[in-house]
Amino acid sequence: MVAHEQQVEHRTTRLLAEMPGVMEVGPACRGMLRGIARRRFMVKVGFKGRATAWMAQHFPEPMRLSSRAIVRSDLG
Repeated sequence: MVAHEQQVEHRTTRLLAEMPGVMEVGPACRGMLRGIARRRFMVKVGFKGRATAWMAQHFPEPMRLSSRAIVRSDLG
């Protein structure tokens, strides 16, 4: 499924996903399962994922502007 997604996803989607980072499937699944077991409402996996979520919560406008800049630069 992941290999298929990498073949069909849009380049802009890939660029936006690189902002918080892309993890290998195994560590990501372990982190998600740990969060589910702890009954967390929102599961944030990995340092970059947690840091991105924190930035989006505390500084939403710069995060929105950076996302828009990524999309604008990729789509021309």
